[in-house]
Amino acid sequence: MKEERVVQQEEGLAKPGQCYHCGDACDEHPIHFDEKEFCCDGCKTVYSILKENDLCTYYDLDSNPGITLKSKNFDDKYAYLDSEEIMRILLDFWDGDRAKATFYIPSIHCSSCIWLLENLYKLQEVVRISRVNFSKKELQVDFNP
Repeated sequence: MKEERVVQQEEGLAKPGQCYHCGDACDEHPIHFDEKEFCCDGCKTVYSILKENDLCTYYDLDSNPGITLKSKNFDDKYAYLDSEEIMRILLDFWDGDRAKATFYIPSIHCSSCIWLLENLYKLQEVVRISRVNFSKKELQVDFNP
């Protein structure tokens, strides 16, 4: 099955009507990109970021390991995190040049999530290291603020 998925990826033959990233059904207007179909811009964007950073081996972990966020509206939901007062409360450590934060991530559910979260440094150069504690459902990130 894994070999079949790899062949499908290499040939760009993901199932028609199914999102290449999350596996959800694409509606009557799928987004076509890189010879693949995506159900939303979010899934296409995640795929683009992974491809741009040579991280598409993520898809070897499982068939359609991603989670769709198309029904989520984030707008300015997290803008408050830019406040220095809030940062001091949320960060485990901060000295101006280095910061550490621990995030509770209750929706983590598979090895794909762990793999992506522990490879954040490849996507954002400010991330020095990120580690997942799956049993506690926590992510610790060491970064340059």
